[in-house]
Amino acid sequence: MDIREINKKAEILVLKYNPTWTNAYLDINLGEVFHLWKDKMMVNETPYQDESLVPIENIEIKDNRYFIFNSFYKKKDTHFKIDFLKYPGGMYVAELIREINQNNLQIDKAQDFIEIEFEENKFRLSIHNELEGKLIVIGYNQYRNYFTLRFPEPAKEYQLGECYINNNTIYIRCVGTNLWDETDSTEGLDYQWILNLSPNILAVASKLIEIGLRDR
Repeated sequence: MDIREINKKAEILVLKYNPTWTNAYLDINLGEVFHLWKDKMMVNETPYQDESLVPIENIEIKDNRYFIFNSFYKKKDTHFKIDFLKYPGGMYVAELIREINQNNLQIDKAQDFIEIEFEENKFRLSIHNELEGKLIVIGYNQYRNYFTLRFPEPAKEYQLGECYINNNTIYIRCVGTNLWDETDSTEGLDYQWILNLSPNILAVASKLIEIGLRDR
């Protein structure tokens, strides 16, 4: 049988989870784009157009480096081998995809909406709880480290100081004054966020956040 081989490297690592949609939204970019549909993670054949999702099977994680699976991709039997060595968190994300396809995902609409993004020398974490009216962003790149308190208003942004996660709680200490309000002379800000996520998402998100905050 003729099987197409696709070997790729993960150039970015992204996890986006929104439980508040009618159908919970889970989107993962790990060399390919994967999306939750009918309680299973599927690979998206057309990530930059309207979604075309196909199932994945025979999932394997090899040598703590490769995410391997098969799919009937673009109407052809395809064997994927994705190298995620560039991102230590890739291992946890690959395991999450496998776990969901084995055991499904526990969803509660009161949970947080979370986005975690890794790119070359960049990290961005956004957490939103719509019911509580809270939204924060933590990030860094080659130019700055920052913490944004977007909601509740008034919105504020500070230079990020010490920041870490412990027992699923993110502890944030900011330095300097509010960068979005020159009239606010208050120095610094301490803040914390207790993650509220489904158990399997929580375990992986905590690991990714730990890696992102550690490596800045």
